[in-house]
Amino acid sequence: MKRFKAFRRWSWSILVVSAMAFAMGGCSGDDGKDGAQGPQGPEGPQGPEGPAAPEPDAVQAAIDSAQVESCATCHGGIGDQHQAIYDLSYNSKSNLELMFATTDVSSVAEAGGFTVTVDFTITDAGLPYQDTGELLGLNQKRFYTVQHFSATDEYLNSCSLRNFTAVDAANGQYSVSSNAGGCDFAPESSDAQVYGYIARGETIEHSGGSGSELSLDSHVHLYDDVSNWAVAFGTAVEGAAGSYVSAADPNGCSSCHGTPYLKHGYRAADVDNIPNFAACKSCHYDDRGGRHEDWQYMVDQPLNWATDALSEAEVKAAYPYTANVMNVTHMSHAMEFPFPQSMANCATCHTSAEQLTTVVDNSNFKLETCKSCHPLQGDGAWPGEDYNQSHRAPAFAYLWQADGDLTFDLGTKWSEGEHRTVVVWRNRHGATRISGVLDLPGSWRPVALIA
Repeated sequence: MKRFKAFRRWSWSILVVSAMAFAMGGCSGDDGKDGAQGPQGPEGPQGPEGPAAPEPDAVQAAIDSAQVESCATCHGGIGDQHQAIYDLSYNSKSNLELMFATTDVSSVAEAGGFTVTVDFTITDAGLPYQDTGELLGLNQKRFYTVQHFSATDEYLNSCSLRNFTAVDAANGQYSVSSNAGGCDFAPESSDAQVYGYIARGETIEHSGGSGSELSLDSHVHLYDDVSNWAVAFGTAVEGAAGSYVSAADPNGCSSCHGTPYLKHGYRAADVDNIPNFAACKSCHYDDRGGRHEDWQYMVDQPLNWATDALSEAEVKAAYPYTANVMNVTHMSHAMEFPFPQSMANCATCHTSAEQLTTVVDNSNFKLETCKSCHPLQGDGAWPGEDYNQSHRAPAFAYLWQADGDLTFDLGTKWSEGEHRTVVVWRNRHGATRISGVLDLPGSWRPVALIA
């Protein structure tokens, strides 16, 4: 046993000495760093050929490269510059905010009418907007009141408020009034709306000079800061019983004109507290006279229009013009400018099934509606495009030229107030006829009624 214990002590001593020698040897051995870079080896053999690349999808490539929301899509050349202007004006939030309440509207009966006053507040980046009483720091400042007549669904008797004063400019509080007795009604006690807008920071030159991007008489302006606001009473309130419901969608306008849609660049179609497009009717009320007889003239008699063959008086007599929202919209797109799509594509602006049902209802097939897009005769139309110029609505004479039953003159009889029912007929072969009678034999069926 003693001999075994001695052997164990001897073995343990040998193990400890060996471990220490190994540790000490490690301290004086290799430092562990990488050696020098070896020489470049020979190039390896060529690998096998890889699989063929997929064929490019021409349709997808066209979709990827298209700028659907760009002006350049439809307007080559000038489109990119036009788009840049829109981007500058629409892609940043307005710093200005206009606000007023129904209780801020008051009227005084005087001078055979009413003097209407609106108190309002303006903030600039959340702080009170401070300016002179005349608000000279703003490029645009307009206020209107207009009545709504639910029985006929018309906006009439528009009144402009243009006399500005400062109430407490340090706190951004101002007031605007009509001329004394200048309004026919007190809006707060009527079915009426009060609408206002302000704008500042014009983004394009509008001087009409050699460097101007717009003509001096153009109504189009674009601004960095724009604010629209409205209040309403009675049937003029959005959603009230008997209120106006537009058959058009502001989003249809936005698809070409920027979001949100701003008529002329600063007047919103969608404004809080009033129906869509009701703000437009503050200025373009339903019986407003206008000065764009030339829109109808240019498509009905292009040669005479281009050569100034008719006097101004003759043009006004031949093409009376009412500057309501329908005429302004239809004529500017179908006559003044060829719409990028066919004007027959009603769904561009009338986007829902309910809106389309409304606009194609037979009650709307009357001369006023038809003439807002279609010329009457189309005399002397552009060579090679008689009566049917690309993207413009064709003339009545072109649509109805094959029918012998239509014997009265479109240009005079209807304008003199003669009321006559005209039926558009179509047979199973797609042929179309127009007739003043209410029945045709055989396979003919009515597809539209113009009363």
